[in-house]
Amino acid sequence: ITGAASGIGEGMVRRFCAEGAQIILADVDEANGSRIAAECGADFALLEVSSADIWQWRDKKIRADEGRLDILVNNAGVVTGLDITAVTVDAWQQLMSINLLGMMLGCQTAISLMRDNPGGSGGSIINTASSTSYLAIPDVAYTTSKAGVVGLTKSVAVHCAHAVSYTHL
Repeated sequence: ITGAASGIGEGMVRRFCAEGAQIILADVDEANGSRIAAECGADFALLEVSSADIWQWRDKKIRADEGRLDILVNNAGVVTGLDITAVTVDAWQQLMSINLLGMMLGCQTAISLMRDNPGGSGGSIINTASSTSYLAIPDVAYTTSKAGVVGLTKSVAVHCAHAVSYTHL
């Protein structure tokens, strides 16, 4: 679960743990992430979601340590609070890196791992979007990124559906 050191992510970690799932809690907030992981009996991983290199490292580590990935909850996200007249290029790019590029990299990594799950069991990817995908707020970068998450999720779902149907022909 990415973005798991607070808010919705923390709530998901606590629920998954209560259901007996083995969790890797991933976040850039090492202090809160480690604390929550210890409280829930989960593992903590420092993860900057916008880094392709770190996602590749996580892929190798999951393969070596766990041997499989069943669920990715792509939840990491940030807000700027800036409207169209106030948002800067730097703020826009940073938010898009985390909210959209991070989601894409997570999907790529998860698909690669799940494709190789023993017995071809696959898995599930959950991408956290927002109601702002459909009902905009003045935070232009956030609204745009979350609409992008919806489009990304649809595209990934179509890709995975085609990949599965082709392998079972």
